[in-house]
Amino acid sequence: MQTLACTLRAVLAAAALLPASLLAQGALAPTGAPAPSMHSLEQIYDRLAAVATDQRELAGEQRATTQLLVTTLAATSASFSLRWATTTVAATGDIGEYCSLAFAPDGEPAIAAVDNTTHRLRFFRRSAAGWTGEDADTDSYTGRAACLVFDPSGRPTIAHFATAHDQLRLAVRYSGGWTRDKAADTEASAANALSLAFSPAGLPAIAYQLIDNDALHDLYLAESDGNAWSSTAVDTGAGIVGAPCALDFGPDGQPAIAYHNASALAVNLATRNAAGLWARSAPTYNDGTRLAFAFGPNGRPAIIYFSATSGALYAMRYDGASWTQVAIDTTLGSVAPSLSLRFGPDGQPAVAYYNAANQTLKFAQFNGTLWNTVQLATTQATPFVSLAFGPDGQPAVAYYDAANGDLRLCQRVLPSE
Repeated sequence: MQTLACTLRAVLAAAALLPASLLAQGALAPTGAPAPSMHSLEQIYDRLAAVATDQRELAGEQRATTQLLVTTLAATSASFSLRWATTTVAATGDIGEYCSLAFAPDGEPAIAAVDNTTHRLRFFRRSAAGWTGEDADTDSYTGRAACLVFDPSGRPTIAHFATAHDQLRLAVRYSGGWTRDKAADTEASAANALSLAFSPAGLPAIAYQLIDNDALHDLYLAESDGNAWSSTAVDTGAGIVGAPCALDFGPDGQPAIAYHNASALAVNLATRNAAGLWARSAPTYNDGTRLAFAFGPNGRPAIIYFSATSGALYAMRYDGASWTQVAIDTTLGSVAPSLSLRFGPDGQPAVAYYNAANQTLKFAQFNGTLWNTVQLATTQATPFVSLAFGPDGQPAVAYYDAANGDLRLCQRVLPSE
């Protein structure tokens, strides 16, 4: 419409230069119809310009309405919670400790967990035929602190501790089966003492707590260059640090690690610059015996942590200048919960966690203004939970039902499903 208006303006300008005799020739107009005058052409131009303005304003209103609808639907789905469906992934023996959930490139969920009957790391994947499981590490006493991520090529990759061998390992599924690679030497560490992420270059990195003869409890980062692994000290200060820890890569492509400093009763954040130097800060001097950390789609970090001092679960977010903190749940008591943080498709953080005080598995999601919480299940013990969002934008929570020794998946489904 705007192009047509510009064309008419050019026609008017050209018409003003034509000889009057040519403008008066009736042969250019249909027989019996008056020739268009300069006045009528101006009126047409003004009308077209008004229509173009109206259309632009209408398009703006439509965009605003659409955005409002999307925001409202996102808040509504979190506040009123769509239907959640729970399925049993494995119920033979005692399976589910250290469970870690991720969605495969085909959109189906996959879970790494420990089988306490064989003491091996297991990998479960759902297909149209149902759930299937296989050993990801055939050595005994493997899988502690398992962390499952699909690599850039779509291969399931699991970082874990092989406690009987004092090793930090990476198991990768190829077409011919699983390969296992030693990433570092370390003694058996705590349940949440490692975190796997891939760099922008597609290379694996693992933050982990290094224990040496029970004397050292330090935070290290193991990185692969595609051929070999190397480890770098991140925090080797006095006392116990590094468990739990959570690794992510920032918008600058550099690693950042949130971790618990037990000696200082603080949640620490270590960031590395392009020159390879580490800087450490303490976003909060509050006990964080369980924590999760990730960068949001806007490039700003968020930390979820549990304080045994206050018995509360907190969310911390960085706005580019300072950290702000808000309580999600103040009823957890003194028992440290398992918790898992992810950002939803709306760019807002969400957390799955177990409230041992009232024996409930919960899911909480921020809607831009406040945290909405929904109860997923009541179970006597759920010491391990893992949250992920599926390709449909809906959350799913894998958890270990310790009372029954089962591995379960609780997934929010759309009304049509």
